[in-house]
Amino acid sequence: MKFLPEGYKFAFTIVDDTDDSRIENIRPVYDFLTDLNIYVTKTVWPLACPEGSPLFFAGSTMEDVDYLSYVKELQQRGFEIALHNATMETSDRSRTQAGFEFMQKNFGSHEWLHCNHGNNSENIYWGGNRFSLWLYKQFGHHLFYRGSDFKGEDEESRLFWGDICRERVKYVRSFTFSELNLFEITKNPVYRLNQTPYVKNWFITSDAADVNEFSSLVNRASLETLIDQGGVCILSTHLGKGFCRNGVLDPKFEDTMKYIALQGGWYAPASIILDALKDSCQDSPLSNSQRVVIETKFIAKSITRKLYGS
Repeated sequence: MKFLPEGYKFAFTIVDDTDDSRIENIRPVYDFLTDLNIYVTKTVWPLACPEGSPLFFAGSTMEDVDYLSYVKELQQRGFEIALHNATMETSDRSRTQAGFEFMQKNFGSHEWLHCNHGNNSENIYWGGNRFSLWLYKQFGHHLFYRGSDFKGEDEESRLFWGDICRERVKYVRSFTFSELNLFEITKNPVYRLNQTPYVKNWFITSDAADVNEFSSLVNRASLETLIDQGGVCILSTHLGKGFCRNGVLDPKFEDTMKYIALQGGWYAPASIILDALKDSCQDSPLSNSQRVVIETKFIAKSITRKLYGS
């Protein structure tokens, strides 16, 4: 495949959503990945959440000085640091802006990779706004997001940060899938849309919420198919969710990653692989029909997951 640097058979990387990440449960994972020369993308919450969160205080933010120091160390090793919103709960424009300023101060000034987090109301083009077709908008609004409203692109809202996104963010994650090879979903895993002017580039990923889903999706059979197809896997997961318990790596994860490391793949952070994909694809906005195909596959996957749990 022409997006691959010479000598590589396929591409594999991870986008690590920061939920449940603490130094003690991710350090062994990142030390292991470093030893394998597999460099992934780690999202962070730059700011604390003083109003409290019923779900997400299990994870650390960059205002924990020890955690900040550790994430800086990861960046120095070659891991990409990315954003998962300013913090774990909804942020108005001022807090979102402060989050970007914090990132610039501590990790350098550049265009970031960003992943919308959960049901944060400042998420950009989220919920029903993710979709083009009316029926899909209804599914997105009522079934998947329980009627939540998302205002990141709404210029009249106190949550608006679309202009910041357009200026400071290069890639925003869109839909996630159960297929390991993203080329099975579309020939354009990174794409632009005329209808979302505040986002420069969208990208899709594979999806495994925790270590159990990872082990189900990423196995020798699926990896052999990925390699044979010369494919690309950018896998969204939470490395803080069961990949290491009491300082011990999950044995299935450990075995799988050792196997991957020996297969001649390109194991770069997500933005580097996305740059290559973007350069190799036709640089024009996704057509309406291509967009509907991606949305339909996501809707089908999401309904199946709700009905059957996988």
